[in-house]
Amino acid sequence: SLFSLFLFAIFLFVCCNFLSIYCYDASQNAKTL
Repeated sequence: SLFSLFLFAIFLFVCCNFLSIYCYDASQNAKTL
């Protein structure tokens, strides 16, 4: 249904944000070492 598709889009958006923040933190930690 349209609602499940909407929830799936939100889920992907949150996952992408989490991954980008995690990768950014990892790159910042690599620079400090």
